[in-house]
Amino acid sequence: MNLQKLLLKQFFSVGAYKYLGELIFFLSSVVISRLLLPEEFGLIAMATIFYSFLAQFTDMGVSESVVREAGDEKFYQNIQNLYLLIGLIAGGAMAVLAYPISLFFEQETLFPVGLTYGGILFLYAFPKAMVAYLRKEEKLVLISKIELACVVFHVLCSIFLAWAGFSYWSLVLPHLVLPIFYYFLYRRYVKIAFLKFSVSSIADAWQKVKSLVYAFSTLNFIQYWEKAIDNLWVGKFYGETGLGLYNRAYMLMSMPVNVIRGHINTVMYPVIVNKSLTKQEIKTEMIHFIKLISAVLSFPAIVFILFPNRLSVFLWGENWNGVGEYLGILSIALLLLGFTQLSNSLYVILRKEKVWLINGIISGIVVMALISVGVMFSINAMIYGYLAALLFVSLPLTFYLGYYRSFSFSLREIVSVAGYNYVGAITFFILKLMALDALLIYPAVFVAGVSLLRVIGYVKFLNAEKNIVNE
Repeated sequence: MNLQKLLLKQFFSVGAYKYLGELIFFLSSVVISRLLLPEEFGLIAMATIFYSFLAQFTDMGVSESVVREAGDEKFYQNIQNLYLLIGLIAGGAMAVLAYPISLFFEQETLFPVGLTYGGILFLYAFPKAMVAYLRKEEKLVLISKIELACVVFHVLCSIFLAWAGFSYWSLVLPHLVLPIFYYFLYRRYVKIAFLKFSVSSIADAWQKVKSLVYAFSTLNFIQYWEKAIDNLWVGKFYGETGLGLYNRAYMLMSMPVNVIRGHINTVMYPVIVNKSLTKQEIKTEMIHFIKLISAVLSFPAIVFILFPNRLSVFLWGENWNGVGEYLGILSIALLLLGFTQLSNSLYVILRKEKVWLINGIISGIVVMALISVGVMFSINAMIYGYLAALLFVSLPLTFYLGYYRSFSFSLREIVSVAGYNYVGAITFFILKLMALDALLIYPAVFVAGVSLLRVIGYVKFLNAEKNIVNE
């Protein structure tokens, strides 16, 4: 089976559970949004800015290293100890930060919430080594089944607690039980014995993973705050209601690419690594795949850009009408985020972490600077600052440092892979900036038309490949 068909087979077999889980989670947000107010969501979003940041460091490329490196039973036991140590440090850091966070946002209730999230960070460390092992073994459907079971459990707990009057705690308390649920489900299939903590066991694990950890930890820091600094400033300057509305817009915009991101990390990376392809073979296969993913993500982006207000009211009710004001602008980024995510994976697969690091530091600093300046004027100005940094700094850097210099793509190949989405995003950006919303239909038709042709072309490519194999 050729790589494209293998990737699609894995995507659809794994995706059947992943998409169902995302759908269930999304529908639950429709229900919970009618039980909680925007300010209650905004309050938890304030805490999760720092919780999610520390959660980034509970892996730091360790799982990618497990997939990329060979290892025996002792190696996985050492990795498990490393995960627990990292989880303990991250959880302790969250507990220490709980009170300063409450002072920063001037919300006393954030202190107990922050302490709770500290315990949650440590608990989530327990199943991580088992998940990394299953990814290495390409047991991807099994991982997706367990993820789906946990999503259902999480959703039911949150809805029940919200209905029972637990307010914002209904968004926090399920996470105390969920990692335990994860652990015992994975334990049925993977049994990694606990070794006694020792400096030598941690050092052995560290030697295997440190190359990717250095790159991932630095990039996690830059890229996380590149994504989260908007929430930080919106929560600080516009309060929990403003953050609740903005955060919901960002959640809906990023949902399609989050589905793809999970598939890339879970499916594409181990499949390509285990196939031991050459650089040229990876490049050839990835051109087709990047085009497909960019085309698929274009359709929800167009819907979000053209119908933001009606969509937000339809999904969550009149209390959430303000979401549409931000969703229509933010969704321009969705045209390019799939391409960006696949590019990040290429850096890792082709062992170009240093180039990725340089790219990430430069673009991250520019994004954070423009967001910080824009938020002083309004939330809309902040979003335009983010888009300007993405379109005119981050993407050109990726084109040049990544695709041209590191991946050896020709200019024609770069234009073929990302050109039409890039031009479409710039056109949307200019029209929204000039308040010419009546003209948005024209770039929408262009992007949708080319995306549809790309999807049809990909299907024809797969059929052609099948015919060649049969002959």
